[in-house]
Amino acid sequence: MAFLFKSKRSPAEAVQKLQAGFDELEAGNEKGIEHTARQLAVMKQMIVGDGEHEPKKDEICNLCTLICKNSRVLESIVLEFESLEFEAKKDAVLVFNTCMRAEVERVDIGLEYMRKHFHVIEHMILNYNNSEVALGFGSMIRESCRFQYTNKRLLHSPAFDLLFDHIEAPLFDVSSDAFQTFKELLTRNRIVVADFLKTQYITFFTKYKRLLLSENYVPRRQSLKLLGELLLDSKNMDVMMRYISDTENLKLIMNLLRDPSKAIQFEAFHVFKVFVANPEKPREIEDILRSNKEKLIDFLSNFLVEKDDQQFIEEKGLVKEEISKL
Repeated sequence: MAFLFKSKRSPAEAVQKLQAGFDELEAGNEKGIEHTARQLAVMKQMIVGDGEHEPKKDEICNLCTLICKNSRVLESIVLEFESLEFEAKKDAVLVFNTCMRAEVERVDIGLEYMRKHFHVIEHMILNYNNSEVALGFGSMIRESCRFQYTNKRLLHSPAFDLLFDHIEAPLFDVSSDAFQTFKELLTRNRIVVADFLKTQYITFFTKYKRLLLSENYVPRRQSLKLLGELLLDSKNMDVMMRYISDTENLKLIMNLLRDPSKAIQFEAFHVFKVFVANPEKPREIEDILRSNKEKLIDFLSNFLVEKDDQQFIEEKGLVKEEISKL
C-alpha cells in the first residue's frame, strides 16, 4: 500500500477525506469501503510512522484535535464499523483509541469528546453481541472508560446492565471480551467503583448472582474470581462486610465449593475464607458455620489435596482452625 503515501497529506485533509468516505458508506455507496480504508491507513501512518519516518507528536495532537472537535469521524467509526474490512477495522480502532489517549495543552480531548457524545459508548455496548464488531468495540469502550467521568457514567447507565447479557453470550469472543470490559469498569477507578457498589448494592449483586450461577463455565469462573478481588479491595470494605453478612451469599459460596470444576472450587474457597475470617460474624452466619462444623472440617481436609500451592495449603489450615473454634 505504499502508493497511498506518495503525497503527504495534512491532518486536516485526512480528516476531511475520511469523513467523506464515511458519508459515502452511510449513503450506501460501496466505494466508501475503499475510500475509508485508504484514509484510515493514512492516519495510521501519521500515528505510528511508516518505518522511514517517525511519527510527529504535534501532528498527532493536531489530528486528534480535528477529529474530536471539528468532525463526526469517531461517531462514524462506530456507526459504520461493521462495514469496514479487517485491516481498516484495526486502523479505525487505532485512530479512535489514540484520540481517547490524546492530551493537548493538558486537556484530555478524548474525555471532552465523550462528555458531549456519550451515546457513542452506549451504541457500542448495545451492539456488543455482534461478533463482527465485538473485539473492536470492546477495545474502544475500555479506552473511552479510562476516565473517571465515563467509567462512572457507564456504571450508572442502563447500558451497563447489558454487559451481564453479553457476558453470557454463546459466542466465546463476545463473552470473553465483554467480561474483560466488565472487569475493567469494576477495577480501574477504584473510588468510583466503591461508591457505585455501595449505592447500587442490591441491584448489582442481584444481577451478579446470575453470573455466579451461569450454566456457562467461563463466566461462572471469571465472575467468582472477580468477586474475590472486589471483596478484598480495601476501598470496598463496607461492601465486603455487607456481602459476608448475608446468609444467602454464604450458602451460594458453600455450594460452589462443591462445583465439579476444581478451578471454580479454588476460586470459591478464596471467597469462603473471607466469611470465615470475619472477626465480627453476624449470629446467623456463625450459626450456619457452627451447625456444619464437622462436615466443613472433614470436607476441607480432603479439599483440593493435589494442589501444590503453599499459600493455599496454609490458608486452608487457618480456615479449618477458625471453624474448629466455633
